[in-house]
Amino acid sequence: MVGTLIPLSMTEISINVSEEAKLFIYAALTGVFLIVVYDILRIFRRVCPHGTIWIGVEDFFYWLFSAIVIFGVLLKENNGIFRWFFAVGMLLGMIIYYFCVGRYFVVIIAMVINKILDIVRKILRIILKPFKRMVIFFANSIKKRIELSKKRTKIKKKNIEKKQDTMYNNNT
Repeated sequence: MVGTLIPLSMTEISINVSEEAKLFIYAALTGVFLIVVYDILRIFRRVCPHGTIWIGVEDFFYWLFSAIVIFGVLLKENNGIFRWFFAVGMLLGMIIYYFCVGRYFVVIIAMVINKILDIVRKILRIILKPFKRMVIFFANSIKKRIELSKKRTKIKKKNIEKKQDTMYNNNT
C-alpha cells in the first residue's frame, strides 16, 4: 500500500538517534580538525610572510584538502550522504574551538616560533661573525688587487701608446 507508514520500534529509533549523534560528534571533530589545520596555515603565514598569490594557492589547496576530508568522513560514516546537521556539527565544532583555544592559538604559537627563530638568528650571527670578517677581509684584498691590476693595465696601455707614438714619429 502506498502511503502506509511502517511503525518503528523504540530500539530502531534509539539506534538511528545514536547513529546520528555519532555522526554529529564526528562532524564537530572534523570541524575542529579543519580549523586547526587552517590555524597552522595561518601560523606559517605569520612566521614566513609571503604575497597574495601564494596565499591564494595555499587557500586553494586547503579547501581541496577540506573537501576531501569532509567527503571521506561522510563516505565512511554516512555512506557519502550529506546531512545538514553534519554541516551544523562542523560549524559548532569550529565555533567551540575558536572560543576555547583558537583565538589565542595562532598568536601564541607564532610568537613562540618567532622568538625561537630570533634566538637562532642571534646564535648564528655570533657563530658566523668571524667568518664574516674573513670574507670582508678577503673581498677587500681581492678588490684592491683588481684595482691594482686595472692601474697596471692603464699604465701598460699608456706605455704602449707612447712607444707607438715614438715609433710613428721616428719613422716620418
